[in-house]
Parts: sequence; C-alpha cells; structure tokens
Amino acid sequence: MNNNNSLSYYLGEIETARQKGENLIAKRRGESALQRLNVLAHSPREEYTLYNQLGYVYSNLAEYSRAIDVSYKAYLIGLRHKFKPADIAYTSLMMASNLIMTKNIDQSLSQLEKVQEYFDTYGDEISPMTKPRQMTTLVNLAYCYLYKRDMAQAGEIIEKKLAPYQALPPATYGLSNLDYHHLRGEYLMEKGENQGAQGEFESCIRISDEEKFPIGKLEARIHLAIISLLHKRVADAAKLLRTIYRDARKLKSNSLMCEAALLLSKCYSLKDEPDRSAAMEKQVKHLLNKLDTNWLYEKIGEFDHLYQQLQKLYSLRESPKYVRGTRSLRVPEVLVDAMDKHYEANPDKYAIVGNSLVMQEVYHVIDKIAPTDLPILVQGQTGTGKELICRLIHRKSARSEKPYLAINCGAMPENLLENELFGHINGAYTGAMEDKKGYIELASGLPAPSGARQAGGTLMLDDVSNMSVGMQQKLLRVLEEHQVWPLGSEKSVPVDTRFIFASNQDIEELVRKKLFRGDLY
Repeated sequence: MNNNNSLSYYLGEIETARQKGENLIAKRRGESALQRLNVLAHSPREEYTLYNQLGYVYSNLAEYSRAIDVSYKAYLIGLRHKFKPADIAYTSLMMASNLIMTKNIDQSLSQLEKVQEYFDTYGDEISPMTKPRQMTTLVNLAYCYLYKRDMAQAGEIIEKKLAPYQALPPATYGLSNLDYHHLRGEYLMEKGENQGAQGEFESCIRISDEEKFPIGKLEARIHLAIISLLHKRVADAAKLLRTIYRDARKLKSNSLMCEAALLLSKCYSLKDEPDRSAAMEKQVKHLLNKLDTNWLYEKIGEFDHLYQQLQKLYSLRESPKYVRGTRSLRVPEVLVDAMDKHYEANPDKYAIVGNSLVMQEVYHVIDKIAPTDLPILVQGQTGTGKELICRLIHRKSARSEKPYLAINCGAMPENLLENELFGHINGAYTGAMEDKKGYIELASGLPAPSGARQAGGTLMLDDVSNMSVGMQQKLLRVLEEHQVWPLGSEKSVPVDTRFIFASNQDIEELVRKKLFRGDLY
C-alpha cells in the first residue's frame, strides 16, 4: 500500500501519467507535491527527481520558462548535496534545451558548453548522460549557432560531429534522429540549398510516420511549403498548407493551425486574392489571442525574415500584377494585433513608457523570466531605467506580494556591505549591541514553520560589478545553498530570496578580464 504522505508516492503517480502522455494530470500531481513538500517525507534525491519530472512535463506543455525554473532548482539541489557530475550535467542540458525554445541563445550556449565539457571529461556511458544525450547536446549546440547565423560553427557540428548518426536506424536514437534531420534541413535552407533541405524534411516525415509522431511530420511539411514559396511554386505551397491546416486542426494544435493559416494567407496575397487572404487570417484570429506571447513574438520575427525574402523575390521578377499583390507581404496585422492585445491587457503597461519594437522585446523578455525564480542580470548604461525593469520583474512574479528591497553595492565599503547583506549577531564586533538581520534575510520574509523554506521576496543588488571578489564568493554560496551566515554566528539562517542584479558595465567582459567571478556570472 502506498503512503501518500511520502514524496515517492507522488513521483510514482507523475511517472505513470507521463508514460501515458497525460501531461496535464502529471502537472497537477507534480504541483500538488510541490505545495506539500514541507510536510512530505523525502530525500534530496527525490526532491531533485520531482523538479526534473516537472521540467519534462512543463516542456511538453510548451511552458518553457517554468521548465527552466524547475530545472534550475534541480541543478542547485545537485550542487548542494554533491550529486555526481552526470546529474549536474543533465540538469544543465535540460535548462539549455528549454532556453533554446525561448530563444535565449547565449544563456543556452553557456549551459551547453558545461555539458560538452562533461562529455569531454567523462564520456557518454554514465547514466543519465548516455549517447542519446550526447547527440541531443550536439543538436542543441548546432541550433544555437544556427540562430546566431554562425554558419561555420553550425556546419562543423552538423557535417562532422553529427553526420555519423545519419547512418544509424531511427530506432537507435528515436526522435533524436528526427531532430538531426530537421536541424540539417534548417541549416541547408539558411545556406540557400533548398533542394538538399527538401530531402532532409522528407526524411523527417518518414521518421515521424515510423515513430507515430504527427506533430514532427507537420513541422517538416511547414518547411516544405516555405521551400515551395521560395521557388515560386505558390499553388503547390497553398495546396500543402491547406492539408497542414486541416491535420493540425484534427490534432488540436493551435500554434500549427495559426502558422499554416498565416502562410496560406500570404499565398493568396501572391496570387492576388486579397479577399481569400483576409478570410484566412480572420479564421484564426480568435486562436492567436489564446497563444503564448513567446510564440507570437517569435513568429513575428520569423515571418518578417521570410516575407522580406519573398518581397524581393516576387517584386523584382514578377509582373506588375504580382508587384501589386506583394504590397501586403508584411507581418500579418492579425498577428501584430494579437501581440498588442497582450500588451494592452498588461496591468503594468504604464509602469514603463514605450511601445516601440525595441520596448516590445524588453516586455517580452520580462514576461518570460518574471514568473520564474531564476536570478536575473539587468545591464544598461546609467539612467536607462534598470531599476524600473527590476521592479516590474518583481511585480509580475509569484513573489509580488512579498518584500522588494534594493541595495547599491557600489555605494559602500566592503565591510559595511557585508554587514548590510548578511546581518550580524550581538557581540559580532565592537559596537554590535544587538542582533541585526541583513537585507538577504529581510527580503526572504518571515521564517516558515519548522524552519522549512518558503517563497520569500526579491532583493535587487545594484552596481554588482563593483562588488569585491571575496563578496562575490560569499554571495555565490547563498545562491547555491539558500542560507546566510550572519557575522559572528555559528548557525546559518535558511532563506528563499529571489535575486536581481543590475550593472552599468558589461559583466561578461569583466569575466574575461578576471575582474568578476565566472561561476557567479
């Protein structure tokens, strides 16, 4: 008989739901376990497993920011309890995979470099970091370089490091083999080698059929339709997109329905059929308003890139009729309107003035990171509004009802800053006549029952680039262990503070110059 007062009971239920593909049930059970974590009997390994399982579930549900958050928590548990290097590398890989989906490419690259360093040191035979995970790492690295338009680095991985996998049967690596062919298709398209790309996406369709993965098939067919457009086969593209739209509707995939419909709308524009184009966009207008802002924002960028290619291709080489038709070859207004509605519905829209494309990108990033517990670094020149951004991140977080404190690290000497951050006990030094809580503990809020951690508030550390290397080490320890040591105390105090850092200097450049700790960055 299972004991529902233990975390192992919940882990079994989550795993069962995951194996059945019931992600929403798995999510509910996982979140229920999180709410009861303080009263459930569990080991550090079981808590680590819970966060990893939730990471899988959130990723499958396209809740990538939440997946990053729980993977980060698993990562910290692994560090705190000195889990084996394979466990630490695994959580880094999970974070990296989801960071790619939110187009946080530089952060993903940083995590993937750690994973690749693990494989270079230990090989690919220690669970969970086995050969399939090595392939996943290489695929993710190649995608990062592809999105950064670094074709040389992407090509090095795809054509040399990943090519041997092409000869293996799909069953050897399952859907990872599908990832390889899809990646190579996108790479060849970016190079303008559309014929080779078409062969790769056709392989994706075959593998998807063998693996019974219809979403993978539809994603590959979307690319085939785009290739037809780039070769001026508008009728072929329109026919394919109509079938994709129909099949996506059967699968209840709103995102693929919308993508197919918006591309089909442009096919009608190219055929000089504005009424059909408008009708197609109207058909998915209500669905666009339900989609995540991440999807809307990324599709605006992708469509803009594609439509610029089509505008040049058709307006330069087609008849005046097509020139007239391409006047509507811009990002669909229905897509922009959906994005604007998200902005207008935002209760914090007046906190920061600005609705330009650049500011829309800032709001988009805030929407992705605010709901997580991840530490945040905000960089910008003096007077650009870094503190406004930090306050907005706190207001849009789950900690918005808890304290928000800010301290300027560059405005006080090191010994005073240490006292302000960590606090002290009575008698810690001459003049310390009573206990004093530091900013980190104050931001964490009141202690939870039985000394267990509870979600606290947010602490913003301004001018963090001026913090000494010694203070950086002490701060890193707080981030990793969720506890502080007041000056003079032999006991630590558990805290759960979310950290936001601000700097008017380029921290990455300071790391290269050995002026800032790379592990803290």
